[in-house]
Amino acid sequence: MPQPELPFRMVVEDVFNAYPAGAVLCGEVVQGVVRIGDEVEAVGLRPVHRFTVSGLEQFRKRLTEARAGANIGVLVPGMRFGDFDRGQLLAAPGSVRTYTRLRATVCTQQPPGATLPLLFSPGSVVVGATVDLPPGVDAITPDVPFDATLTLNRPVVCEEGADFSVEIETRDPIRRLRRIGTGRIIETLD
Repeated sequence: MPQPELPFRMVVEDVFNAYPAGAVLCGEVVQGVVRIGDEVEAVGLRPVHRFTVSGLEQFRKRLTEARAGANIGVLVPGMRFGDFDRGQLLAAPGSVRTYTRLRATVCTQQPPGATLPLLFSPGSVVVGATVDLPPGVDAITPDVPFDATLTLNRPVVCEEGADFSVEIETRDPIRRLRRIGTGRIIETLD
């Protein structure tokens, strides 16, 4: 018996201007199928943009549809390069939610400052988070996992059980970020 098709999802890995047509969002289709004329949403990091797909390309070849595993460019009419960020998720309307409050287990190599810089997917932007420690815990010990409530400064698409990394920016122009810890989402609170 055939499996029902999963809803379309694609993580935006790069954004280009396609003046005057709009913007092109590039990435790998993670699940589902997208066709020209489908309604999709750009979710996370910014307010939700809903639009109709007006073009699909794969390595300069025009497509009518793209399936999971394909690296594609999605043409978004009437939008510009600055309207999207790497790390946003293109998804079927209503199929995903964003969150700004999470409960997570975190382990870092060094005690973080006032905000904890988090990275939820490779190639996305770093999202700052304030850490609310549980009652009775005054400080964070390096290399010892701790449970905390995280309040993100931008909405992010994530799921319970998902892993993330704690990154700091460096002065190295080639390797801009350095991983100082990891974490796993226990519960979404929004």
